[in-house]
Amino acid sequence: MKQLLTIALTSSILLLSPTRASALYNGFSGQSPTTQGWALSPSPPNGTEIPQSTGVVFDTNGSGSNFGIRDGYSRMGPTLNPDIGFNLRFDLQLLQEARNSNADNNLDGRDDRAGLSILVVSNDRARAIELGFFADRVWAQNDGATKADPVTNPMGTRFTQSQTEFADFTTNTAINRYDLSFLGSTYYLYANGNYTTPLFSGLLRDYRQEAIDFPGPASAVYNTSNFIFIGDNTTSARGSFRLNQVELSPAITPIPFAFNPLFGFGVFGLSRLRKAIAKK
Repeated sequence: MKQLLTIALTSSILLLSPTRASALYNGFSGQSPTTQGWALSPSPPNGTEIPQSTGVVFDTNGSGSNFGIRDGYSRMGPTLNPDIGFNLRFDLQLLQEARNSNADNNLDGRDDRAGLSILVVSNDRARAIELGFFADRVWAQNDGATKADPVTNPMGTRFTQSQTEFADFTTNTAINRYDLSFLGSTYYLYANGNYTTPLFSGLLRDYRQEAIDFPGPASAVYNTSNFIFIGDNTTSARGSFRLNQVELSPAITPIPFAFNPLFGFGVFGLSRLRKAIAKK
């Protein structure tokens, strides 16, 4: 009996151990993401790419007051299953970011577009999140039945800055490590290894209506499974950023115990097994 309980205990530990992360981009190779499964979007590219020894710098500023460049890195796959849970890690620094007068989509005095965005669409296209990066804030994009537009529909909600899911956080002075975790219908964003408290969290979004209302390559990504985008996806902003690394962990870590009921059950089970073994 003791031997069986010991085997069960070991198996439980293995099941609860973090799954090894896989590199989606390793900038320390001195290569561009395009050599590691990423594509520049749209094609042909409009941004400027500068590979470096520890990553890549990407710039959509163009010349003068040009905000028309919309470009960045995208990839489809591997499978991003929120029911199992997964974590995407980005080592990232915003270098420069600016917006024009069209960035305030709903005319509430807060800009709703950013020169750097991260979009992640899971294998369930109704569960996605887009994050915007300013020099002093990271925030989530709202979804909704209608798209906000400062001229035609300022009452819309889709692609407006969430006023509850954001963090006042310095993004442009150094490389930050962001962990974006999906679990069920919820996302969590952490920074620089602090897994006790996320920068913010919230329900995953359904942006698919954008692809229906405005068909075309730029909006089709919102209805594409297992899709990741890093860059400038708007003509209302521009910027530059440094990307050093992207990793995927197909597991629920680093979501802490407070957010991860599976760990709670596992720890409880392990404690009972230890007690049973000690009595034998």
